[in-house]
Amino acid sequence: MIFHKKNIEFRISLLGIFLIFSVSAFAQLTPSFIGSATSTGTNCYTITTNTQSNSGAAWYNNPIDLSQDFDIVFDAFFGANAGGADGMAFILKSTANPVLGAVGGQLGYGNLPESPSMAIEFDTYTNSNWGDPAYDHIAIHKAGNVSHLTSDNLVAPVQASTTSTNIKDNQQHEVKILWRAATHTLTVVFDCQVRIVYDNQIIISVFGGYPTVYFGFTGSTGALSNQQSVCFKYLSFLPTSLQDQTVCEGESISNVDGTIQGAVSYLWTPTTGVSNPAIANPVFTPMVTTTYTLTVTDNCGQTYVRDFTATIPDVEVADPEDLAVCGDPAQTASFNLQLNDPIMKAPLADPGEYDIEYYESMDQINDGDPMIFPSNNYTGYNGQIIYAKAVGFSTPCYVVRPFQLIINDCSVELQPYAVHACEPAPYDGEVIFDLTSYTDEMTVANPVPASYVYSFYNTQADANTQTNPITNPTTYSGPTETVWVRCDDPSVTIGPPAFDVEALSLVVDPQPVLAPIADQSGCDSYTLTQPTVGNYYTGPGGTGTQLDPLIPLTTSQTVYVYAVSGTAPDTCTDETSFNVTIYTSPTVEQKADVEACDSYQLPALTTGNYYTGAGGTGTQLNAGDFITTSQTIYIYAVTGDATTVCSDESDFVVTINSAPTVSPATPLEECADNFDGYAYFDLTPAGVEILNGQSGLTITYHSTQAAAEFGVNPITDPTNYHSILGTVYASVVQTGTTTNCRSVVPIQLIVHPRPAIPVMTAYELCDDDT
Repeated sequence: MIFHKKNIEFRISLLGIFLIFSVSAFAQLTPSFIGSATSTGTNCYTITTNTQSNSGAAWYNNPIDLSQDFDIVFDAFFGANAGGADGMAFILKSTANPVLGAVGGQLGYGNLPESPSMAIEFDTYTNSNWGDPAYDHIAIHKAGNVSHLTSDNLVAPVQASTTSTNIKDNQQHEVKILWRAATHTLTVVFDCQVRIVYDNQIIISVFGGYPTVYFGFTGSTGALSNQQSVCFKYLSFLPTSLQDQTVCEGESISNVDGTIQGAVSYLWTPTTGVSNPAIANPVFTPMVTTTYTLTVTDNCGQTYVRDFTATIPDVEVADPEDLAVCGDPAQTASFNLQLNDPIMKAPLADPGEYDIEYYESMDQINDGDPMIFPSNNYTGYNGQIIYAKAVGFSTPCYVVRPFQLIINDCSVELQPYAVHACEPAPYDGEVIFDLTSYTDEMTVANPVPASYVYSFYNTQADANTQTNPITNPTTYSGPTETVWVRCDDPSVTIGPPAFDVEALSLVVDPQPVLAPIADQSGCDSYTLTQPTVGNYYTGPGGTGTQLDPLIPLTTSQTVYVYAVSGTAPDTCTDETSFNVTIYTSPTVEQKADVEACDSYQLPALTTGNYYTGAGGTGTQLNAGDFITTSQTIYIYAVTGDATTVCSDESDFVVTINSAPTVSPATPLEECADNFDGYAYFDLTPAGVEILNGQSGLTITYHSTQAAAEFGVNPITDPTNYHSILGTVYASVVQTGTTTNCRSVVPIQLIVHPRPAIPVMTAYELCDDDT
């Protein structure tokens, strides 16, 4: 919505905001003078001249309602003669008649000829006979009595200035007289300092129940004199409050000025639409009807608050409607813009008070260019914006609202479409279709106009007449059948309805179903089973290589089972997959049987482990272990998992041969065959002793222990062994063994030397017989 002021000057009389104290504002005061009182201009009034026995009074025919608050602020001048006299009084009384009381020390208020009255005296001379203090003072009296010694003295005298006893100092002194009706308090402030707070129902106690009073000033001199005057700064009861204004949206108010003498700060709220909220006279540009409040702080810190309302007229016209015609959107067409006249005027109480004008741009309106004419046969283009200006005959503002011209291609064209759906088991011939999801494919226009509306029917006749529509097109449950789609273009408002009807074929195909297959594994290979549905593939979706179930798989892989039904492109598929893990069977060593003497140490294996039992049973043996008993040893290795065990096994016999148990041999002794120390020995008797009658043993004899232990270099003829004193060794083994498992027995050979026959001397003896 755009508001504007019409090009007709509307002058709004503004009396001024409450804080404007210009000459014109105070022109609303209606003073009457008596005695020497006179106006000196600029809101200032002389009450007495600086002459002896002089008096004067200024009375104002501006009523004050004591049932309401009021503030009166003025500067008071009490003269330049510090020894002068006598002072002034601010007086409230029931009439505005200009009267003057006794002069001299009675300040023109004493014996005032009208009653009732109340005076706030500003006394600059000490009259001790009336109870005056020695300093310039302020007091409140009533009934034209200035004596502080009677009951007519409502508030006893207080020093006027808090900083000096003498206020006749050739200076202006700011005085505030503040009345608050709710608390019935009268406050007197002198040079920013509160001097008197008087709490009394003065409407009753002083004015007999009548709230309307008038105010004025009196003053006088006697033998001593001073010039005495007042200058108004603020009177709250004068009709100077800011008046409300009417302004059009986007326009400004620039004739508001809240300046006050002595003000130290200004603050406008809200700040929205205010050019500078901290000055007295900003420019206001409201966007909506707004009440602006000004808070002024004076030199004493007192604040004054007033407000005014800037009203933006609400032109109650309706929004125009976009106008649409049939035609080629790429060309122009004729439009009757006046069709929007009754639409926009419909909300108005008096449509005749407004006129509707049409323009091609806002610039034309702002520049005052002629409106479109004639507006009932305007040639426009698709998407063009027209600006309708509603002009009121009795309002300073107008409103502009845009609308669009639309040229519709009123032809709607659909094309037939077939959709195939796959139905999983159990088959009942019905599938849930979302009929609304096929409208883009059926609509010839691309992109599909946003204005198109689709509906769905079971018969073509129903579609043509828009009767019995399918109520659940997004969840339609149907078999293989034909439904009918109708497309309407409601944006076409001129001519016959724009629509088309076309067939949507629904085809339900059976969905193949594959049962899940558990993961499989095998040793070295796995042979697939023949599938009942589908085929095996190395990739998903029937990709990769089709697998022949007769050819075993030899590598681990994922096998996909993929089944398809129907004819491309309308096919139904299902797929499952499983993992085949191929474990490599181990190959263990084939060891020959072994024989060992006393023990056999198991050598290291490249595959598998040793066991005492077949199939990895018995006790597991480790490489390096010693076998001390004859037994069968098994080598067993396994791969695979808990369900697929791939193993290999071999065995060999370990035969442990023990050294024969023999007896020690008795040393053999022989006499040397001559004198060289050698003798011939028959070793076999020692062998018989060693064998001790055991059979199955073979004994050989050796000249050294080493030869005996290894069974080498046997003595070839043990029955006739020629040897010197020493030891030979018998080596005994089990007959037929190959492990060289021997018992070696030493046989000590002892050679006794042949005794020497001494040479005998011939012995001669006589034969005693002969």
